[in-house]
Amino acid sequence: MAIKAEGIRSSAYMQAFNRANKKGGTSARRNCVAVPEVKMPKLKIKPPTMELERRAVHRLKLFIATRRTVALISAICIAFFLIAGLIENSQYKSAVEVQFNGQTIGVVSSEEEFEKYFSEAKAELSQFLEGNEVYVEQKPILIGRRVKENAFSATNEIKKNIKSMVDISIAAYAIIVDGKQMGLVKDETTANAVLQEIKKPFLLDDPNIKVGFANNVEIEKKYVQVGAIQQKEEVFNALSQLKEEVKQYTIKENDTLWGIAQLYKIPVEEIMRINPGVGENIQPGQQINLTVPEPILGIETRETVVYNEDIPFEVKEIEDANLYQGRRTVIDKGFNGEQKVEAEIVKVNGIETGKEVMKTYVLSQPKIQTEKVGTKPVPPKYGTGVFRRPTYGVLTSRFGTRGREWHTGIDLAGNIGDPIYASDGGKVIFAGRQGNYGLLVKISHDNEYVTYYGHCSKLLVKEGERVAKGEVIAYVGNTGRSTGPHVHFEVRKDGTPVNPLNYLNR
Repeated sequence: MAIKAEGIRSSAYMQAFNRANKKGGTSARRNCVAVPEVKMPKLKIKPPTMELERRAVHRLKLFIATRRTVALISAICIAFFLIAGLIENSQYKSAVEVQFNGQTIGVVSSEEEFEKYFSEAKAELSQFLEGNEVYVEQKPILIGRRVKENAFSATNEIKKNIKSMVDISIAAYAIIVDGKQMGLVKDETTANAVLQEIKKPFLLDDPNIKVGFANNVEIEKKYVQVGAIQQKEEVFNALSQLKEEVKQYTIKENDTLWGIAQLYKIPVEEIMRINPGVGENIQPGQQINLTVPEPILGIETRETVVYNEDIPFEVKEIEDANLYQGRRTVIDKGFNGEQKVEAEIVKVNGIETGKEVMKTYVLSQPKIQTEKVGTKPVPPKYGTGVFRRPTYGVLTSRFGTRGREWHTGIDLAGNIGDPIYASDGGKVIFAGRQGNYGLLVKISHDNEYVTYYGHCSKLLVKEGERVAKGEVIAYVGNTGRSTGPHVHFEVRKDGTPVNPLNYLNR
């Protein structure tokens, strides 16, 4: 059995080694016989030029400048945030948050301030309990904070919240206005005193004036926690607050915006602002909006007054087939009577809202007026092209030359008060006084013709009205330049006077 010694090479290995030595020996540049020679490639490296060196220097400078800029900006941002933090921190103040049963009941400046409010609240509660000492078993938790100025609680708020910590229910009296609780005081006497104080400005030494409330006001007994009861002044201020309401007002005869503004104590400009397009030309029956400040609790006064007023007369109508429909004539004039009235004037906050008549005493009876009412169908109120005589008077002056003048129409004599009829249907384009014509009516007949009716004593139509042929439009008179009662009648064609007789005799 052959034994292989550690570190002894084989005969085959040695033979190969010797052969290699005979050929030239082992190379000093090789690590061993089995590793061939490695040929290193020759690198062609050019030496740096001036341009390359300049570029490298420029890049280095740019890199250094960029690092400096970034460092400067970072420093500015850090400084800005530090300053902002200091400003923000300066707006905060040291405070004490007061908690009770896990809920915050207020924020005060110090523990001493809370102790002061706490003592005052207990003293006020003691008064409500008729001098009995108030003991608050529950202890609040005080936590130090930093808060802004507007986070601090008002004195009344913190004291009210402290009172609510006391779990004691006592009898109190609520003031209810239109079903809504508006205040809570310690006893019924205080509640009545508050209501009396609100009515005080309206109480006068006059037995004819009664003062009450416009709202439904009740005093109701309740059992509440001591902290819920309010001071008398607090309830009075709540009930005296004003609220703005938009009311609708109907314009009356002789009303002006200035007068309405004075009555409701609001500026004229405010009335015009909430009523766009409304000016001084307001008309009776027109409705406008008014923004009227009113107290939450309205004061109603009822004043008993006595005055005289007219009793309107009645009208008895008699049908007349000779009068056109819509026309009427008085044949027996009536007159009003008179009565004495005892009434109650109702005002709310000084503004009259109604009147209730209680008694009336007749002083004189009215007289019935009798009138004729037309039943005759009204003919068409447009021109027919055929004219009728305006009145049945005698022809006293013709168309044409009259002495040294040119007479533009004809004169038909009559008695003052005789009716003047429209010669044809059409539209009244003038009704009034005009120079020598006196009282004059002009009618356009929806064609090229216009007729004139002059020297009237009374006009029965107005400009813009449409009249029918044969309708009474005026009464014979002697106005203007006239030598006696008559009608000056003209027919004008395209504005030029023509002989009326040529049209009346057709």
